[in-house]
Amino acid sequence: MKKFLNSKYLETYKPILFIQTVLFLPFLIDGNISADWDSYASLASGKILFEELTYIPSRPPGFPLYELLLGVLSTTSTRFTIFFHYLAGLFFTIYIYKSLPETKLKPIYAFIFFTSSVYLISAYTAIDYVLGAFFGFAFLNKIREQKFVLAYFLIIVSCGIRLSNVIFLIAGCIFLYFSDKDSKKIAILITSLIPIIFLYLPSYLVGGGVCFLNLTNIDHNLYERLGRYFYKQIQFFGILGSLILIFYFFKHIMKIEYKDPFHLSIIFIFISFQLSFLRLPTEKGHLLPALICLLFLLNNIKIKKSILYVVLVSSLLSNFISIEFLQPDIPDHATSANLGIFIEKGYILQDYENRGIKGSDFEYHLENGISNIKQAWSQGGPNC
Repeated sequence: MKKFLNSKYLETYKPILFIQTVLFLPFLIDGNISADWDSYASLASGKILFEELTYIPSRPPGFPLYELLLGVLSTTSTRFTIFFHYLAGLFFTIYIYKSLPETKLKPIYAFIFFTSSVYLISAYTAIDYVLGAFFGFAFLNKIREQKFVLAYFLIIVSCGIRLSNVIFLIAGCIFLYFSDKDSKKIAILITSLIPIIFLYLPSYLVGGGVCFLNLTNIDHNLYERLGRYFYKQIQFFGILGSLILIFYFFKHIMKIEYKDPFHLSIIFIFISFQLSFLRLPTEKGHLLPALICLLFLLNNIKIKKSILYVVLVSSLLSNFISIEFLQPDIPDHATSANLGIFIEKGYILQDYENRGIKGSDFEYHLENGISNIKQAWSQGGPNC
């Protein structure tokens, strides 16, 4: 076992891709797009756009480029739709792995993060998390490489997929300011907001004003909000693994190179998406950009390999069996929770089971999604 763990094979991204592929096969066989109703709404929006040439956002504020993509994919099978997302997840894994600075612990850190339940579920689901983050981090890399024309295009696409990715645009400006203080480049980069605004003009028109930006499901009280915010995050690598990484992150937090412009931009993205999640602590996939930023920051922190292997085992195991100390009264909609030790199905198994239930009546749920979003936006935005 020790010889295997020290093998050259584990020093690349190949074993990560192998695990991702093996775990994806049951999802591909079943062909269900998601356990998240937002996926059905996004597909419904894309189908309306593709078939009726009318844009109705799936939910505020709209996800125009992603919904257009799903409209095209709606002409294929559900298996091809999730296979497309799985491929995007593979390429994103390779891209981030190659972007990480070379350190002795890089392969282990990458293995932990890219086989975690939050990443796997996001990559196996018809949802905008992975694609949006992919273009966002590609934008930031191209800014670092001084390839501004390509970077300009990438940030427009990233924000067109998910508007909250404007955080990456601000991070790019931060990088430019602290690296060469070139105000002209920053000003040109900011003009990318013009085509981004144009992409959201249909949402503005159908919403009847700027209230199309109003998010749904933000009526949690402070107690519920904080509970979801913290507890969902300590599930990322299994509770044990997450607590270990959190402990070492704060233990070594002062060793981060804060004067490095790239680290400053990464820290900004991390904090911004954390605050965004605090506002709406629902799906863990919202925190995918913050998760990748944490990988960049931890990659420079030296932790004993034996400890990281404990985190890796905890993370992998949590896909199949989870040990919880809180049990919500209503899963994903908790108003209270019982304290204790509970053995539950792993996160990826829960997702597989839930999407199977929804997918058993796929056509009905899709048609219902089409009807619901038409009704929700019939007299302006849902929260207008």
